[in-house]
Amino acid sequence: MERLMHDSSPEAVADASTVYNMFVEGVLAETGYFRFYNGLNKIGKMPGMTRGIGYIKRDESCHIGTFLLQRFICKHPHIYRRVEKKLEELAPLAFAITEKGLEGKEINAFGVSRGDTRRFSQRQLAARMEVLARVRSKTIKEIYQTSDATVGMEP
Repeated sequence: MERLMHDSSPEAVADASTVYNMFVEGVLAETGYFRFYNGLNKIGKMPGMTRGIGYIKRDESCHIGTFLLQRFICKHPHIYRRVEKKLEELAPLAFAITEKGLEGKEINAFGVSRGDTRRFSQRQLAARMEVLARVRSKTIKEIYQTSDATVGMEP
């Protein structure tokens, strides 16, 4: 992120957005919410907390930042491969972080399995790349005209 203080090139901004918006918010935080929410649900404890985490999950999923990267990819097509490569590099880190505390165990104390956690993380990575892949065939005008329904928000 510090790089942005002296480099505002599309590549620098794309790198920062990929790490923070796509990876930290879009994969790590979403996977954390998944484990927390599903774990509390499985054991039937803390229903108010579970409901609150559900609201956070819903809110966060509505605005995880792909819009900036969509615009950059549309204007600078080479950015797509850069983002894809960065997420491929970060994927093993996602699994290591989101599976922390499960060393030697298949299921955590709340009944959420390592496999379910990994599959959820993989889906988060894939979903973000699918959104960006679709942009490669769009114009900048089409990106700005994307409807709320297209991104999963009710009008």
